[in-house]
Amino acid sequence: MNRININNNPKYKGALIQFFCTECNNGGESFIEFNNIPKVKPGNCNCNHFDIKFLFSTEKYSMKLTCSLNCKLCKNNDMLELFNEKTKNESGFINYKCKFCKNGSLAVEYLFLTEEINLNDMPPVQPNIPSQNNPNMIKAEQKKIVEEKKITLIFEHDGKKYEIKIPEKMTIPAAFHELCLDKNNKKLVDLDIKNYFKKGNQNPLPKYKSIKALNLKDKDTITFELMIKRSW
Repeated sequence: MNRININNNPKYKGALIQFFCTECNNGGESFIEFNNIPKVKPGNCNCNHFDIKFLFSTEKYSMKLTCSLNCKLCKNNDMLELFNEKTKNESGFINYKCKFCKNGSLAVEYLFLTEEINLNDMPPVQPNIPSQNNPNMIKAEQKKIVEEKKITLIFEHDGKKYEIKIPEKMTIPAAFHELCLDKNNKKLVDLDIKNYFKKGNQNPLPKYKSIKALNLKDKDTITFELMIKRSW
């Protein structure tokens, strides 16, 4: 199988991630969308051994998903890469014990999916993962859409302003992605953005924090810095 590159191959829409700690019999799941938007998702489970987060980072020609594992016993943090744009398999897994104090016993598994899903009442993750064909991976159900508070942001580029109304839980890169979906904004799609800024502020806005967490207000203006084009 050829390497998987989400930027050039639209076949896969995202990855279903399941994780289970066999020492405390607790697990959970997340769905990571492949939409060229950096994001961080918590591993929502009551594991007694680890605090788990999934960090999806992406640039124009690369991407990777990293597990951030914070040991609750010795407080040390470890970062493990689960997959990247050179990944060749549709599914895979890692097993992990804290390499500092040998606490816990965690299995993390991924499966690439051709459709985006919202997780609702999936069956509990069973302690027999990892497996290459875990049936729980196929039984995800659609989640009901909940009314959310929205905010209007203004993106400014080359002297032109673009308004979009989006939920406060979105990140700035996600909001810009939504803006680019409008057929009238096609020239924005190919911009290789390095940093986003609130107009008048020289400090880059964190890419993983929500609009609400950034304390942005209605009609705030966002500008951005582009990547430097290289000649090689």
